[in-house]
Amino acid sequence: MSRGRAAAAGAAAIAALGVLAGTVLGGGAPTQVPGNPPSKDVDVVGTERVGGPPIGRPEAKDPRVFYFETQEPMSIQPGPGGEVIGRCPKGSIATNGYWYINGIYAGFGLDDQGSSPAGFRRWAFYWENERTEAIDGVTLGMVCDRDG
Repeated sequence: MSRGRAAAAGAAAIAALGVLAGTVLGGGAPTQVPGNPPSKDVDVVGTERVGGPPIGRPEAKDPRVFYFETQEPMSIQPGPGGEVIGRCPKGSIATNGYWYINGIYAGFGLDDQGSSPAGFRRWAFYWENERTEAIDGVTLGMVCDRDG
C-alpha cells in the first residue's frame, strides 16, 4: 500500500472513530474524539506517579513503565461522560488507562464506553454512569511506557 493510500485509510479510521464517539457520548459533537489530542476546551485532570517496583529491563537504571493516578478521587455524575488525564514523562507514551474505587472489587455502576490515547502522553476515558446519583471516590489511572 502506498503512503498516500495508508494516510487516507488512517484519516478514514479517525473520522469513523469521531462518529462512534459522537454516538457513544449521546449523539452530540463530543469535545474529545478518541485518538486525537484534546481540544483546547477539554480540562485535563492532573496525575501523580504511583510507587511500585520498576518494570522493564533489569539492567536498565530507569523503569520503563510508569503508573500515574489522579491526585484526588473524583465524583462521576449520572449519564454519559468522560475525562482526559495526565501527562506521561518526556520520552514515554500513554499505553493504557484504568479506574477503580478503593476497596470495591465488583462493578459499581460505571459502564466502560471505551478509552484511547489523547495525543501521545495523555489518556482519555469515555463512560456511562448508569446510576441515578453520582459515583464518588473514583480514581483514574494511566500507564506510560518509555520503550514505546
